[in-house]
Amino acid sequence: MTDSLAAQISTLKALYSTPKWVDLNGLINCATTRLASSRFQTDFECGGIFLLGRGAYNTVYKLQFSDGTQLAASVSKSSSKEFNPTAKHSEIATMKFVRESGLFPDIPVPKIYAWDTTFSNLAGAPYVLMDIVPGVNLADSRGPEPRGLRGLDYLEYERQDKVVKALAVLQASLSRPLPSELTKIGSIAPVDVQGKPQYSIGPFVTSRTCLGGPFTSMQDVWRAKLEYEALYTVEQRASLDNRSPPGPACTPETFSELYQELSSLIDHFKIPVKYSRPVLHHPDLALRNVLFDPDTLKITGVIDWAGAQILPLVLTALYPDDLLSANDHPFTHPDVPKNPYPDFWRCIPYDWTHPSPESYPAAFIGPEMPADFRPLVGALVRRVTLRAQFAAYFDEEMVRRKYSDSSLATLFSDAQEYLKFNETLFRGWRGWMDLERWIKSSYERTQISSRKEGNT
Repeated sequence: MTDSLAAQISTLKALYSTPKWVDLNGLINCATTRLASSRFQTDFECGGIFLLGRGAYNTVYKLQFSDGTQLAASVSKSSSKEFNPTAKHSEIATMKFVRESGLFPDIPVPKIYAWDTTFSNLAGAPYVLMDIVPGVNLADSRGPEPRGLRGLDYLEYERQDKVVKALAVLQASLSRPLPSELTKIGSIAPVDVQGKPQYSIGPFVTSRTCLGGPFTSMQDVWRAKLEYEALYTVEQRASLDNRSPPGPACTPETFSELYQELSSLIDHFKIPVKYSRPVLHHPDLALRNVLFDPDTLKITGVIDWAGAQILPLVLTALYPDDLLSANDHPFTHPDVPKNPYPDFWRCIPYDWTHPSPESYPAAFIGPEMPADFRPLVGALVRRVTLRAQFAAYFDEEMVRRKYSDSSLATLFSDAQEYLKFNETLFRGWRGWMDLERWIKSSYERTQISSRKEGNT
């Protein structure tokens, strides 16, 4: 190893809190060996390692080799106890499926060269070696400080419109009909048939858990999630070594009551046939995971496929994170309705309207430096229109590609209640405590409806 490479590794560890079990020198050795094996040569070496990006579960490094080759190395940040190898295998299979199946020719995905999902390799952690995706990350766009706009909000309206349309077309491409053998609900799994890679629908996995399956309906997924939470809480309470039992608000009685009410609501949220077709879902189509050509604003790469699943169309009707908004950013909106659970949803954005500047709270970012909230408020108001454009562009593209027999103009509004129920279940029992009033209110509405229909 050269002195320069050793210095780069030392700097990366010092600046970015590399987990203690990750060996960057070992990672370089793994990558060099894999590359040499695939190219039947040994006369090159790694000359540089640089940070490409950091996410919740992975850190990505750029490796430069003496022959000019550049690779991206995605290394897990999770400990061996937290790491889910089934989820990582599904993530890799999904990327290869999108790239190799021929079903998604307009979705650029990096080519994967090698991977290791164990902690016993020289890197000390699971890793994936892949192409470096060209393009720019628009999430890094920044306006002048202080309180400058960033990301999509910073772009001029014409460029915003191009980006929103590109993202809507991308989501429409993912929403194409799938072959009959890939229409169960679950996660993509690799299948090796006589040395030729093929794909199937495997168990329903998230980044942390596996619920079994694949499933034929979301009702079965939701019941599996309820059972998982019940087993988890029983284990937590029954463990004599557990000094931090579930929160005080989660008494056995409360948990039991919410469990039964959620179980009862499952059939009430049965997905309409129109929106039940299974499609491939990328769970995080945010600008941080989509790269663009800086001039044409065409998409050049889609990354971070962790948690990708096959889901009913209605549960994929989510706006990109960059189009979402909440009622408490940059301050609590003065017109927030006084209801028990205003805008508490991660999946449902708050529709900002322009409040009077006189109602802005006093805020300061430094001595004698009052913050001007007007640019941020204006950006949030604009997001309302951008969301409407996103839904319209999505519908137009679905019709153009003939992916749907009828218009999906109201998909994103029709999806909201189903998304709320799905989000409630997948927040887990702690989330149930936060959303207790919504659960009980929804349950009460079903009982009232049942009584009106004369059922007992």
